[in-house]
Amino acid sequence: MTRVEIWACSEDADRLSGRLLRQKCLDVDVVPLTEGITERYDSSADARDAQRSCERIERALGILAPFMTGKKKNLRGTDADGFVEDGGAEKARKIVDAVIADSEKLSELNRSVSDLESSKAALAPWIELEIPLDKTRTGSTEIFTGSFPARVTEAEIERACEGLDYAMRKISGTSAASYYLFVVYADDSAKLLRALTHTGFARIDLSGVPGRASEGYAACDAEIERLETEREEISGRLAGYASEEPYLRILWDVEMTRFNEAEMRRRMAQTDNCVMLAGWVPSERRANVEKLLASEDVAYEFRDPVPGEKVPVALQNNFFARNFEWVIAMYSLPEYGTYDPTFIMAIWYCILFAMMFADVGYGLVLVLGGFLLPKILHLRESTKRAFNMFAWCGVASILSGVLFGGWFSDLPTALMKAFSPEVTPPETLALVVDPVKDPMTFMIIGFAVGFLHLVTGQAISFAIAWKKNKFDAVCDHVFYWVIYVGIILMIAAPAPWGYIVAGAGALAVILTAGRKEKNPIMKLGKGFLGLYGLVNFGSDVISYSRILAIALSGAVLGSVFNILATMSSAPVFRIIAMPIILIIGHLLNIALSALSAFVHTSRLQYIEFFGKFYTDGGRPYAPFIPSGKFIGD
Repeated sequence: MTRVEIWACSEDADRLSGRLLRQKCLDVDVVPLTEGITERYDSSADARDAQRSCERIERALGILAPFMTGKKKNLRGTDADGFVEDGGAEKARKIVDAVIADSEKLSELNRSVSDLESSKAALAPWIELEIPLDKTRTGSTEIFTGSFPARVTEAEIERACEGLDYAMRKISGTSAASYYLFVVYADDSAKLLRALTHTGFARIDLSGVPGRASEGYAACDAEIERLETEREEISGRLAGYASEEPYLRILWDVEMTRFNEAEMRRRMAQTDNCVMLAGWVPSERRANVEKLLASEDVAYEFRDPVPGEKVPVALQNNFFARNFEWVIAMYSLPEYGTYDPTFIMAIWYCILFAMMFADVGYGLVLVLGGFLLPKILHLRESTKRAFNMFAWCGVASILSGVLFGGWFSDLPTALMKAFSPEVTPPETLALVVDPVKDPMTFMIIGFAVGFLHLVTGQAISFAIAWKKNKFDAVCDHVFYWVIYVGIILMIAAPAPWGYIVAGAGALAVILTAGRKEKNPIMKLGKGFLGLYGLVNFGSDVISYSRILAIALSGAVLGSVFNILATMSSAPVFRIIAMPIILIIGHLLNIALSALSAFVHTSRLQYIEFFGKFYTDGGRPYAPFIPSGKFIGD
C-alpha cells in the first residue's frame, strides 16, 4: 500500500472526490483536525439529498414490482456516467415522481372506494324506505331509525312500548338484525327510546344523508364506478411505467454513487479555502492515481507506510486461491506486512473438506452448482467466489469419493440389491478404505492428514522466524520435528533408532527451550517445560477425529435414504416413491453434510492451523467506489 495526501481548493472538492471515486482504488481515512485551523468538511446535505433520492427510487421500484412481468433485464456493465450525460437520469427522476404521485393518488382512490363501500353497507338496509333519510321531524312528530337483534320479535317490541303512541314499520332484516322506522309524538320520543333500549334497540342516525336511501345507494354506486375507471387508468399507467423499471435501477446506482462521494468528502478536513484528503492506494494503482492528480490543480504527496500506521489489507491471490479469501476474512485478515496464507490454506481446505464430504455424487452436485449458478444468476463477484469455493471443494470431494467409496453413499450397491438380488454386490466401492466398514483405519488416515496439516503450519512459522533469527527458528521448530520423526520411527519399526532420534530431539529441546533465561535453574525448568508443547501438539492432532465423525454421519445418513428408497419392490413404489425419496433425501444430506464440513473445516483452519503462525488484526481494504448493486460488473 502507498499513502497519499492531497490538498485542493474547496471549490474543487466535489469534482475531485468524484474523479477519485471512479478510480475505485482509494481507501480514504478520516483526516484528523487541528484545533483552530481545520474543521470537518460538511457534505451532510448532499448525503441526505442522495439518500432521500435512493429511498424514493426504492419506493417506486416497490410500487412497480406487482406490474413486472418476465425476467428482469441484466444491467451489469451499464455506463452510469453515459446514462447521466444522455439524459437518462433526468428521465428516470421524472418517472419516479410520476410513479409515486400515481401511487399516492391510487391510495387516495382506494380509501375513497372503501369509504363509499362502507356508505353502501350502511344504506343497504334502508333502500326500501321511501321517505328522505334527512326527514327527521314533522310539525308534531319525530322520526328515527334503528335496529334490533334478529331474535327480537314485534310482539316483544310492542310489549316494551305499551302505553305509548307511536307507529313503527319494519324496513328490512338480515340473519343478524332487523331494521325499523319509528314515528312518535315529539314529546314522547325520549320515553319511546328508553323503552326500546330494553329490547336491544340501537338507534341509527341517518339525518346526514340527503334524500332517500335508494338515491344515496345509487349515487355511491355511480361514484364507485367512476373511481374504478380512474383506478384502472392509473393502474394502466403504472403498468406502462414497469417497462421503464431498468432506468430506475440505474438511477439508484447513480444516486448511491453520489451518496458515496458525499461520504468521501465528509472525511476531508478543510480550512477557509482548502480541503485535505488522505488515504491508501495499492502500489500497482499508484501510477493511475498520480496521473489523475497531475491533471488537477492540486498538491499531493505519496509515501510508504511508517511503523504504527493502521494500513488496510488487500489480499492478492491467483484465480484459485482468491475464492477462499472470504473464509480468511470471516476470521480476520492478516496484519499488514505479515504472511498471507490464503493459497496454502485453500489447498488444505479442499483436502479437509473433501475427507469429510467424501462422495463422488455429492461432489458433482457442488461442482455443478458452484460453477454454473453464478453464471446463470449473474451473481456479483463477491458472491460468485463463495459459490466457486464450494465448487473447488466439490472437485476434491469427487476424488476423495473415489478413494473412500462414496457414490451417493452406497447407492450403486443398494440398487444392485434391489433390482438384481441374484448378483452379489461388492462389499465396498472404496479404493483405499471405507469409513463405514473400517472406521479405525479411516480415523488413522485422518490423524495423519491432521499431523501434516499442523506441521505445514509449523513450517510456515519456521520460515517466518528464519527471516528474523535463524538460531531461534531451529530451536523452536526443528528440534520438535526431530522428536516427531523419532516417534514415527518408534511406531513404524521396533528398531531402537526411533527412541534414539526422539531422545536426541527431546534433549535438544530441554537444552534450548530456556535459552533466553539467565538463571540456570529457570533455564533448565523452561527447558523441561518446552516438552509440554508435545502434549498440545498431540491434543491438536486428536481434534482431527472430527473428520471421521462428519464423514461417517454423512455416509450413514445417505445409506439410510438408500435403504428407504429400495425397501419395497412394488412397481408403483419404485416408479413414484423411490425417485422422490432419493432426490429429497440426498439433497437434504448434501445440505447438512456441506454445512458440517464447512463449519468444521473452518474451525480446523482457524484454531489448529492459524494458531501455529497467523498474525491477525488486518483492516480490510475498503476503497470508495461507484455503486454497483444493479450495474456493477
